[in-house]
Amino acid sequence: MAYMRNTKLYIFCLIALAFSVCIHRQAEAQVDCSLILKQAEKLYEDGAIDSIPRLLDSCMNSGFNKKEKLQAYKMFILINLYRDRQVEAEKYMFKLLALDPEYEANRSIEEPEFLSLFDNFLTSSVWACGVYGGVNFSNIRTIEEYGVHSLNEPSTLKSASAMSYQFGLKYNRFLYKNIELNIDLQFAQNKYKVTRSIFNFTNISFTETQTRLSIPLTATCDLGTKKIKPYARLGFSVGYLLNSKAIVVRSYSDNSHAEVKGSEMDLKNFRNPFNIWAIGGIGLKYKVKHGNIFFDARYNLGVFNQSKSRYDNQELIYKYYYIDNNFTINNLSVSLGYVYLFYKPMKK
Repeated sequence: MAYMRNTKLYIFCLIALAFSVCIHRQAEAQVDCSLILKQAEKLYEDGAIDSIPRLLDSCMNSGFNKKEKLQAYKMFILINLYRDRQVEAEKYMFKLLALDPEYEANRSIEEPEFLSLFDNFLTSSVWACGVYGGVNFSNIRTIEEYGVHSLNEPSTLKSASAMSYQFGLKYNRFLYKNIELNIDLQFAQNKYKVTRSIFNFTNISFTETQTRLSIPLTATCDLGTKKIKPYARLGFSVGYLLNSKAIVVRSYSDNSHAEVKGSEMDLKNFRNPFNIWAIGGIGLKYKVKHGNIFFDARYNLGVFNQSKSRYDNQELIYKYYYIDNNFTINNLSVSLGYVYLFYKPMKK
């Protein structure tokens, strides 16, 4: 047993020694490559550019950190430009932008030759994907009123918005300068409430909650170029209804009888499954490393009538004295999200 313990201890010590030697050598390589880069910069300043590529080659694959590698690529670009090797200079510009797609040239200190080549490349992101979530406030627009009472009487129908939620995935494609195409896959719940008084003795409260999957297709236009960018949005959305539930309560104005109420009603078969919304909105983007945090506000204007087969719902008519109107459902939504930017450096 003692022999086995000693053997395990011996193996552990060997592994620890090998690991420490490896770390030490990596640290030495990093220090050596830092000194090599400084030496190359001195040669560049002195105009002795011929020996620089061979000097830097040994550290390009390993040894430089990101900042040092970017500096080395810049020297390779400038050396090839001075030698009138345009293709080679472009090759290293591609490598520089692949290493740091969000590279920003410092125009106050960068060489004019470097800036001239840099400006021939598209350095903006090509596409992005992200997630978002938030809340919405739905309301309805009555197209035509129906009821079990006389419709010649003044309408007592009132509607109120209610808060619910939405979340989704998004894909952005950058089309031209500050114009983006946005495609979302959104799961949303919308809620609204309707109240009505009929026959001078009864009040009806109708609260409906709809859940749907929708695909908004919109275009956005950035209205600035700074770190914080406002934007405007315009487009439309196609949605499919997953379910619709309602809580209905009928009460007597003089409280002479108990409230008439029951379990939650399933209204999916009495609602059009598909709908279209026109979308308008505004928002703000805040640039972070490799992405954007955004705040988005949209107004979704319903196009299609929601109600169908209104006279088939016997419980709603005879128990609660309620018949669906023709109506559209609209909502104001606010969301907070994040998109990750993907780059593909290319020549203009």
